[in-house]
Amino acid sequence: MDAVTMHSTVTRLVKKTDEEQKAILRSFTKLPLESRVKTMEESRAIFYLLKEKNKDVELQLLSYASLVLAIVKYEDATDDVQKHTVAVRSKSFRKQPKREKLLSKWAIIKSLKNDENLSFRQIAVYLQKYHKLSVVHSTIHDMWCELEVTKKVEKENDR
Repeated sequence: MDAVTMHSTVTRLVKKTDEEQKAILRSFTKLPLESRVKTMEESRAIFYLLKEKNKDVELQLLSYASLVLAIVKYEDATDDVQKHTVAVRSKSFRKQPKREKLLSKWAIIKSLKNDENLSFRQIAVYLQKYHKLSVVHSTIHDMWCELEVTKKVEKENDR
């Protein structure tokens, strides 16, 4: 099956343009895990309905179409509050890579702060210069308070 036929078949099955399908799939990646699993379960049921009606269509295309239709069905069933919480959740996850990079350098940061007595601004400059990690000093400070200060408080409470 050539690309044009494949594209027209999928468009006929889902009744959505290529751009709309891409947007639907992007929204699927932002859903919480439980919602994605429910959508996949629904996709299986839709797959068998499509298979009965379209016996001449390849199974891969039916599988793709059933996933897109299940996502659309899930989005139609959710209310605006749930959609907004998904949007907020997806924005908060975008900042995680910088946090992960900082955590990978945490031993260096801890050494610079405790042993070398550098300020958070100086640590940020150091990370930029020697590790090519651009981070704002307040981010380092926030993580320091979150990780190191809470450790000290927990140790004092254990005594």
